[in-house]
Amino acid sequence: MDATRSPGWYPAPDGRGEQWWNGAGWSESRKAVSPAGIDPAPPLAAPRVIYSASNPAPQSPSESPEFGGPIPAAVQIDARANPMALYALIAGIVAVVFNVVLVPSILAIVFGVKGIGRARELAATGQVSTMRGLAVAGLVLGIFGGAVSLISSVSFLWSVLASIAVGYGS
Repeated sequence: MDATRSPGWYPAPDGRGEQWWNGAGWSESRKAVSPAGIDPAPPLAAPRVIYSASNPAPQSPSESPEFGGPIPAAVQIDARANPMALYALIAGIVAVVFNVVLVPSILAIVFGVKGIGRARELAATGQVSTMRGLAVAGLVLGIFGGAVSLISSVSFLWSVLASIAVGYGS
């Protein structure tokens, strides 16, 4: 097939359905050919991207940033947009490592909930970096650290009470 053919769906070169010709080459987009008059079953997965003249298929891999070069804006994270998420993560790590009177756990849970709320606000405005993952991680670590601390405190008190009861029983 020559490059002068207009973009569109054509029989695939390998004979498996139809494939999109973007005007310069074959894309990865395919569709099954239905038998005469019968519509194919709807796809179970999300539909693939359909390339057209206004949305041509990429011809080469995307450019990756060079080592030490500028970081693309989509990768940059601005912690000032959602500081509660970062605070939740830090407090959650402290809660797992060193949980004094459940204070770090409580802080991690509060900051995590506030961070998730702020992430929703940022997502509603179209922000790419909402830091929701950090807020959720801090919340989970806070709950985990609090549970471990409570279980260890209860087991300690139980053993102390059991030893006192055994001491009075003899």
